[in-house]
Amino acid sequence: MAAVKEALSKSNLRLRGFHTHIGSQLFSVDCFEKAAEIMVGFCAEVQNETGFVTEKLNLGGGLGIKYRSSDRPASIEEFVTTVVKSVRRWSDNFDLPSPGIAIEPGRSIVGNSTVTLYTVGGIKEVPEVRTFVAVDGGMSDNIRPMLYDAVYEARIANKAQH
Repeated sequence: MAAVKEALSKSNLRLRGFHTHIGSQLFSVDCFEKAAEIMVGFCAEVQNETGFVTEKLNLGGGLGIKYRSSDRPASIEEFVTTVVKSVRRWSDNFDLPSPGIAIEPGRSIVGNSTVTLYTVGGIKEVPEVRTFVAVDGGMSDNIRPMLYDAVYEARIANKAQH
């Protein structure tokens, strides 16, 4: 609250709203309902203490996409519907005007349109341990497995069905 009051006191700043980011690669929309409840509650607290009416509320992104055949992400439609209904419901519950809503759909828009192709440079079998495959790519173009334990499914491009 102190940061909000400080921003409101500055003549060269115009506070318009608030932003949150709750995670990445999320498959359930339930967490966005909870984020809406918390953030609209915060907007109500700010309005009660300062009189500031939130114009914009950005609930971020994080909607997951299907990297593996077992992944079951929510649809963009379900995500948007949940966010809009939740913000409106909580705005009504707190007797606030519903703010403009922003989201950051990111990879959920473009992720399914891309593939990463690597060329196998060598294969090394270590008996009773594993098979190592050297490719012409690595952490410089896909650091997610090391950072987040992200898992992908690989296909042999010239043998893939689709």
